[in-house]
Amino acid sequence: MNKDAGQKDMLYRHFRCQGWYALLEVPVFYGRGYEHKPKLVTDVDVLGVRPSGDLSWEFVIGDCKTKKNESPANRVLWVRGLMEQVKAARAFVLLKQDGGIERDHMLFADSHRVTLIEEAGLETFDRCVIHPTGSKGFPEPSDALKYIREEVPRQYLTLAPLADFINRDAWNEGDLITMMRKSLGIGRAVRREVNPAKANQLAFIVEAASVFAVGLASCVGTIFHQYLLTNDGSALDDGLKVLIWGGRENYEHIAGLRKQLLEAKNIQADDGGLALPEWPAFLQLVRSFLAAPKLAFRAPQLLRSIAIDLVVKQEPLTFYGNRDLMLLKLAMNTALYYVNACGFPPDAATQIKAIFHKRMGDVALSSQVPLPQVVREAEGPPYSASAPRTTAPTVPPLTVGAHPDPAGSPPLLVPTAPVLTDSALKAPKKGGGKNRSASKTGGTENQQSLVPTDTND
Repeated sequence: MNKDAGQKDMLYRHFRCQGWYALLEVPVFYGRGYEHKPKLVTDVDVLGVRPSGDLSWEFVIGDCKTKKNESPANRVLWVRGLMEQVKAARAFVLLKQDGGIERDHMLFADSHRVTLIEEAGLETFDRCVIHPTGSKGFPEPSDALKYIREEVPRQYLTLAPLADFINRDAWNEGDLITMMRKSLGIGRAVRREVNPAKANQLAFIVEAASVFAVGLASCVGTIFHQYLLTNDGSALDDGLKVLIWGGRENYEHIAGLRKQLLEAKNIQADDGGLALPEWPAFLQLVRSFLAAPKLAFRAPQLLRSIAIDLVVKQEPLTFYGNRDLMLLKLAMNTALYYVNACGFPPDAATQIKAIFHKRMGDVALSSQVPLPQVVREAEGPPYSASAPRTTAPTVPPLTVGAHPDPAGSPPLLVPTAPVLTDSALKAPKKGGGKNRSASKTGGTENQQSLVPTDTND
């Protein structure tokens, strides 16, 4: 077991409890290197991806060190270079110090947007930032995430290309919109190896969808600044294609190469130009998010929570209530678009729909029960350590109660955005409609994680 596993778990919970997306042990390499396979430079112990106020993402580095009396100033200079590489807005360096950290070193660190924290003081720091209970009770253990991202691909080796992408390549791409586009290509490459009937593989698919959703949010934020709300479908179509392919010049160059390739194969080129799979559904998805673009920056976290709940065998989405109905609908449509655009078996979409429809149905039913007039107190911590994860709050979140996202949800006075219909999201029927099953090569039955292995495996 890694010596710094406890530190990483604390930072992971600290990031997630604030409503951020978070990742563990993200490899860092130089994307324009000489070798065909990029050489590992270092890794980020915990990478936080937090929504900013201007509809974009910010990276935050969490660096964990267990050696006693390691030089704080030297560590600041080291992590400052890592921040430049990954374009991070801030870093937190967790150190184990016997004699404390010099105040001048802490001021020096802050001047470089680095926060030095003693391991013994992390719990106090956590409770102050997430007042008053901190993130200790946040119900997403970091080893559950490691199980989804590392152990599942070890059991099903043919899923490794997608695992490599969501664990490594996606975060070294440099542009999250390009990452979104490439995530579909990698997903389509393994589509015949996916068996969503297995709970751990369904969790893996939903986690991959959450990575796609990070790039989608970046795309929505950029388009919102460009168009606000638009009824001009052709303008949105053209604007999205140019944005996704890296600008007009790059788009026209790649479109020209594609046309030449089709002509060489005696295939009639279509007039649609470069587009993502299931393009009409993608257009509708983006247009839906434009009515409330901040929800795009909460959808990845919601999808992550579903993936975790699937592997720890807890009911998903229990902390989302009446005020989250629009978020639930948009997050569902994001996951459905991803699985259909990748060409995963139709059962993936069926199971994802079932998860969301059950929660939305429960919320709709509970909202019909008349409640006494309650004065809402100041917002409490996102989660309570004593609150069981397996049951919904006894009082609907519309009135009082904990909520996993400190940002909260807008009331349903937001203009209702057009949403994707089932017909727009049906997966293309190819290959005569034959069922596709997953490969089970290279699997292991004895997992050491607290996360139980799927009983169906």
